[in-house]
Amino acid sequence: KPFEKDCRILVNGTAITGDTILEHNDRLVFGSTHIWVYQNPTEKGISSKKYPPLTYEFAQEEIASKAGINMDNAGSTDVAMLQDDLIEVMPAVEEANSISEELDKRVKFEIILISPNMIGKKHSSKAE
Repeated sequence: KPFEKDCRILVNGTAITGDTILEHNDRLVFGSTHIWVYQNPTEKGISSKKYPPLTYEFAQEEIASKAGINMDNAGSTDVAMLQDDLIEVMPAVEEANSISEELDKRVKFEIILISPNMIGKKHSSKAE
């Protein structure tokens, strides 16, 4: 369980607020920058179970999915590129919010998607 009420701890992409029993291969996120995998070598039957390969990208996709970002890549390549960009920028936004809270600045950063047409552009560009 979190030591203080304002601690940010995620288990498999879901925020926890109280005691939580961890299972083998649970993904843990402490704050906005520390991602860990819990592995219990004494748990019975571990060797017979199949677990997905765990990577940093897998953990970020899991967090994004729990935050409401649909990770189904059945759409266009533009949608897939947008999802990749969101996954890449989410940790920076979370870190900025953590720093703002720590410094008591009362500022919250969020990701907002705006179509290029809304800002007077004809095409989107990652460089802009």
